[in-house]
Amino acid sequence: MAEPAFIFGRAESPSGIQPPPTRLPFVQGIVLLLLALVGGYQLLGLRTATPEPSLLEPLSLQGALLAGTLMCGVWGAVRMRRSLRLRAFAREHRAEPWLWDHPWTQETVAPQLATGPLLSPILGGLVIVGLLGAFGYLAPEVLRPEGPEQQRLGGGFMLLALTTFGLYAAWHVLLRAFYRRWKARRVFGRMSLRLPQVPLSLGSKDTVELLPEHDVPSLHSLTVTLRRVHLMTRTKGTGKNQRRVTARTIQHEDAQEFVFEGLRAERPLKIPLTFLITDARSATWRQLGEEVSWELEVLGFTEQGKTLELNFRLPVYVTAATRLQS
Repeated sequence: MAEPAFIFGRAESPSGIQPPPTRLPFVQGIVLLLLALVGGYQLLGLRTATPEPSLLEPLSLQGALLAGTLMCGVWGAVRMRRSLRLRAFAREHRAEPWLWDHPWTQETVAPQLATGPLLSPILGGLVIVGLLGAFGYLAPEVLRPEGPEQQRLGGGFMLLALTTFGLYAAWHVLLRAFYRRWKARRVFGRMSLRLPQVPLSLGSKDTVELLPEHDVPSLHSLTVTLRRVHLMTRTKGTGKNQRRVTARTIQHEDAQEFVFEGLRAERPLKIPLTFLITDARSATWRQLGEEVSWELEVLGFTEQGKTLELNFRLPVYVTAATRLQS
């Protein structure tokens, strides 16, 4: 199992090159605690209005409101405690953001080939079954022979349109991404990227390894692209036309092509990378509405026309090695 980055120890932070400081983690759980406070206030009002409890109170509105209030309160308190502890840890290690700003691991499974959470496909399946059941229940009522023909045609068309739209939405939102991952996983298996250490030093030359789960003999070449990406989110417009727009800019890009007889599980693909320094903002950092990150894209095609497309985030930071090589 991949271990979290903080177990690898602390790397000395340099004093020469200083990127913008990464913002501290937000305090979470406030909204849930406010909801619990509102629920408690409403519950107190209901109890005052109905002083004598009934036998069905656990199943009444008061029981449901009490359960919801307790859930919001407990979960909000847990999330706030965790976020406050992380925030305190981050404040003590401001010069080592790789310890707290992202769950970095030395070996990362490609998200495009990971199993992923099963909640979305389960929920999607339930939605589809519910829509088909509702269609089967309502169709005989809408298409009754004794009804007017125009009403039957209009009602049938509307029912079919709503069911079709619901099925498409369930597929597009809940099932399509899972189906793509499952389809790619059948061909390529799980693939992961192994780093030499966490973090990777800005300005250094390191070799990472692409680890396939099983042999892919039909894959003979890969194009590997290292990018430094700048994301900036701004609010445009006013009033009802106000919207948040994120601009993605590629600040650096370096592509390499690897040719081999076939991707083998016992022979990981070694990928040499160079993390160039252009200025103090070249490292990984994140502020409110703006961030810089490094990513590694892997693209390949099999003889059968299957596409392998992976994307890994890389923990490239300013360390003592950066100071020595800058």
